[in-house]
Amino acid sequence: MGRRYFLTGWMVFALILAGCTEDEPTIPDTPDTPLAEETIGSEGGEVAADEVVLSVPAGALTADHTLTLSESDSDHPYEQGGAFIFELEGLPEDLDVPITLKVYAGGSGKESTTALFLGETRESASHGRELTWYEVACQDSAGWCVATLDRGPYDLGEKAVPTFQVTSVDGLEKVTSSEGHFVISYPAEEVGHALAVSLAEKFETAYDAVHTLGFDFGGEHGIWPRPVEVIQLLDIADQFGRYTIAPYGKGVFAVDPLVFSHPDGPGVVAYHEVFHMAQDFYDYRPPSEWKTVNQNRRWLDEACSSWFEEEAQSDPEYCPIGLEPNNYLVPLWYGIWGPRHIDPGIYGYGMSTIIKYVTDLQGDDRVLDLYKAYPDSADVMPCFQKACDPPPEEWMTDYHHQVVLQDIYICDHGNVLMEDTQVPEVTMTGDQTSYTTHGSIRPFAAGFIRLTLTPDQPDGFASLKVAVDEDHNLAVFGLQSGQTATMLGHGGNSLTIDGLPNLLQTHEKFFLLASRPNRTPGDTSFDLAPVHWSIDLIEGQDLSRFETAIVKCKYRATWNDGVVPEQTINFSAQTGSFTGGQFYAPWDYMDGDTRKVGHITITIDPESLDIISWSASQRWEWAADWYNLYEISGTGMILEDLDDNEMEYQVDDAATCGVVNHIYVKKMVDGEVTKELLGHSCDDNSYV
Repeated sequence: MGRRYFLTGWMVFALILAGCTEDEPTIPDTPDTPLAEETIGSEGGEVAADEVVLSVPAGALTADHTLTLSESDSDHPYEQGGAFIFELEGLPEDLDVPITLKVYAGGSGKESTTALFLGETRESASHGRELTWYEVACQDSAGWCVATLDRGPYDLGEKAVPTFQVTSVDGLEKVTSSEGHFVISYPAEEVGHALAVSLAEKFETAYDAVHTLGFDFGGEHGIWPRPVEVIQLLDIADQFGRYTIAPYGKGVFAVDPLVFSHPDGPGVVAYHEVFHMAQDFYDYRPPSEWKTVNQNRRWLDEACSSWFEEEAQSDPEYCPIGLEPNNYLVPLWYGIWGPRHIDPGIYGYGMSTIIKYVTDLQGDDRVLDLYKAYPDSADVMPCFQKACDPPPEEWMTDYHHQVVLQDIYICDHGNVLMEDTQVPEVTMTGDQTSYTTHGSIRPFAAGFIRLTLTPDQPDGFASLKVAVDEDHNLAVFGLQSGQTATMLGHGGNSLTIDGLPNLLQTHEKFFLLASRPNRTPGDTSFDLAPVHWSIDLIEGQDLSRFETAIVKCKYRATWNDGVVPEQTINFSAQTGSFTGGQFYAPWDYMDGDTRKVGHITITIDPESLDIISWSASQRWEWAADWYNLYEISGTGMILEDLDDNEMEYQVDDAATCGVVNHIYVKKMVDGEVTKELLGHSCDDNSYV
């Protein structure tokens, strides 16, 4: 690749003369030696080399400017070998009178497929500042392409060098879309007519789809048609497509020919970039300032355009093209205030997840509401506060969980949380059973810790306990490399994850701990929220000596025959075992002619030994259509008594119903239900 010139105050023209064998331009022996140089002021003048002439009429410039033609080896988007490139420096952006640019095209006149392309440094929402090529109208005059320019290169401020390039290109043809909003310029030998027509209609369809969302392209002030250049982007700028902005919405589209290699490619690029054009018209700045991207809103622009791609995708639930592993998780730790030290375009791709989340719950109209709210603020966050109902503080935690679980988009990234270096790592090894740390969380973002537990620990600990500050919400995810995360628990500022030995086998000892501060309604501050983490491994008591469980429950029953006696369900002593904090006793045996099948399951808090949940069922079966079925389950029973042989739990009287979640009894004889429990209640004689 040739070098590019970014010299202060330069205006650069690059001339490509494809296939010329005579009338070659004069090239100096030393590339840095100017071909021609003139100082031109208000009286006008001309600077000329053999193949390029710039004529400046009187009154075009208000002060003296030195214009210099010299050789360049800049890259350009059309591969026409043997071409020379020239540069011109020194022309200002503002001209009081149009100037004339003449480029020699060879022969006695320009061919019908010869086009004059101008290039300059422009801005796009997706990629920032870069060289942008676009066609300018030119007339034939005895082998010369003659164009009129009403301005010099855009002055984008101190960080950008105004540059122009110009090239004469042969072999281009044009197609206009059916409604006249877009003109496709394409290299006929590389892109056939049918593909160009299909691309034009993809852009027209995208225009209609954006209109359906309620967006207006400037109304009667819209300038049509807009050019779409099929041009080399991947080799030069690593892009499939782009829209570079300009004052008054006079931007330029570019598409790389390789987009045609994927059936969704042309549509995805058209939908993404046409939405970028619509966004221009919702900028609160004066249209004359639209030559630079509105940086405060840039991530919102990129997020919405990426979200809009799904309208053109075969699988609308699949990831947008821009949602790559390096930006998929960015929203989680930067929040919707936007980043302050990473590229807003990359951030915006990642934030397409929040646009999809909001529109799935609140409708596509919310996107236009965001843009209508934007002129009231220089930042995006207040737009979400104003446009969304309910506001972000009510759903941000759920949004974060869905991103981690990949419930918003289905991506091929696997579990990128396993590899992302922005998540702090905590490894607990050997005898280490507790860990504390602290940090801060950005507004409407989340804090993360990736926890690794080493192989020598699983059998010694029953539970993982995580705690943060009182005004935070916690979530714990199990991670398995190459797969999505599994939610293990969430809610509140303290979580205890039981059954640790089993989890360590399932999730390869990786866990993701997430915390998000609670935000009050209307809170739009930039303040960082402090967070203090406490991580503890809890040793379980040796429960292996407890091998038998008995469950008994007495309650008042409502039967299908209307009788309401007191009823007792007994699950006789059954042998089982503890794994982690859970006792499980299954059975399946014959008792004479009766098959008895069932289970008792009890989950116990490893510290207090209180029961967290319990369930039991049994079926006495004489035939497939002749059986008695008993089911019962419940939660939360406090340990009453403990000795070396027994753990006892009991809840009496009406309080029994507070721990019983479910009771069901059914008796069937010859396929007919003879008795069925329809409901239950508790009185002073009830107990569990």
